Amino acid sequence: MVAQRLLAVLLVAAAGGAYNAGATDVRGPPLPAEPTSTVAATATNASPEQVWGMYCCDAAMQRRCVLYSPQLIGSLCFCLGVDGIGYVCP
Repeated sequence: MVAQRLLAVLLVAAAGGAYNAGATDVRGPPLPAEPTSTVAATATNASPEQVWGMYCCDAAMQRRCVLYSPQLIGSLCFCLGVDGIGYVCP
């Protein structure tokens, strides 16, 4: 019984190996190299200026506390002694 199962496993493995022996590479041809640009960064592709805020506000934009350090406006913040989280506002 064990010998028959071992033989069946070996036959399946051999058949799978023979099936995959003629398979082509599934990755496909290599991609072309990306073109290099020598153009310096201009105002059209520069990142926008970041705006910083010093207050943590609730959803109604009511200031709840002053932040210890400026953070990006719209990022999450919290105030000690106030339940929940808020958003950094100007």
